[in-house]
Amino acid sequence: MDTFFIFFIELGIYLSILYLIGNRRWYIPLLIGLSTGTAVLCKWFPALVVFPVWTSGVLLMRNCPVRRLLAALALATAGCLIVVGPYLAYIHAAFPQEAAWVVRKYLLAYVDTVDAHSAPFYYYIQKTGVVFGELIYVPLLLGLYEIVRRRADWRIGTLTVWWMLPMLVFSLAETKRFTYLLISAPAFFILLSHYWRRIANWKDRGSHRWAVSLLLFLLVALPVRYSIDRITPFENRDTTPPKWSSYVKSLKDALVARNRVVVFNVEHNVEAMFYSGLTIYNFIPDETTIRRLTRNGYRVVINDDGKPGNAFTLMDQVEVLKLVPAEEQ
Repeated sequence: MDTFFIFFIELGIYLSILYLIGNRRWYIPLLIGLSTGTAVLCKWFPALVVFPVWTSGVLLMRNCPVRRLLAALALATAGCLIVVGPYLAYIHAAFPQEAAWVVRKYLLAYVDTVDAHSAPFYYYIQKTGVVFGELIYVPLLLGLYEIVRRRADWRIGTLTVWWMLPMLVFSLAETKRFTYLLISAPAFFILLSHYWRRIANWKDRGSHRWAVSLLLFLLVALPVRYSIDRITPFENRDTTPPKWSSYVKSLKDALVARNRVVVFNVEHNVEAMFYSGLTIYNFIPDETTIRRLTRNGYRVVINDDGKPGNAFTLMDQVEVLKLVPAEEQ
């Protein structure tokens, strides 16, 4: 899902660039909105970063009337709602409680930590050096310097907004996700290549050619070094699947005859649901949960993993089966 999320954001910004360089046909803003809406379906509101990046580029170019820009934004917003609106209407009608929980979860991600994705304020600043090399800050600072000195054109300004806006906005949020940094990856790469060529020209004018050559080398070599660390091409990897995977794959066969079944106390419950198509949780239910499920016509199955201290209640209303032993989880 992260791949599609990033793809549709970058597609939206690519279409925005087409608009900036002169393709002002009416359908381009609509396509921007459709692409952004698809990205919203992947990972919700962070995808809306496309709109401010596009708008900042138009304002920096200063060649588009405000009324035309507002009309384009309205068309893009309509395109986004065409994609997102039916989905939101459906989930709120069919699953009102779950839909409210999901929307609240993503809205509160800015003020509360979601799924233990907490990190300090400087998380994205630090990760930028890890992903793009420790010297990526050199071209970023050069771009900011030229903007302050009014030597940069609209392209450098738009690229700077592209990387700086998400970093500032998401750094202020309590929930930090590495994926959000990748939204700005093309901006980092373009600025790096642009200022790499600019720095290369210093060799012809300066006396410290060796230092410039070293800087140029490190700007490329440091990201490559991190890539090797992540890929570990020379490491022998154990590709043997864990033993618990064979157990969770067999759950569907073990419970095939049980309709409307809910399984509890399986540690790798997400993987188990993927393989079996069953509803599986990783905890032992309390009496209230058991009674509610059985009253609604569900069969409750609890995995006896053999751990000491397991306390199973309402034995007349549940099935206790040895499905996945603890040592295999």
